[in-house]
Amino acid sequence: MTTGPFDVAGRVFVVTGASSGLGEHIARGIADAGGRLVLAARREDRLEALAKQLALRGAETLCVGCDVARVYPYETGRVMP
Repeated sequence: MTTGPFDVAGRVFVVTGASSGLGEHIARGIADAGGRLVLAARREDRLEALAKQLALRGAETLCVGCDVARVYPYETGRVMP
């Protein structure tokens, strides 16, 4: 872990696209540095698998299934399918 302006230990990060590729790689790096994670992506099963792997390394995670490319109207008060 580092200290100074790049110390991520204990801070919370939201990683979109965390179910694979660059998002997954970034999530692993943040977890290894002690950051707490909100993992977001469309494929919830892959998020849960990643969260279990990171938990074995001591990381705190929260999984959120979502599609950041979709627009959800706030006026309705509900998430659109």
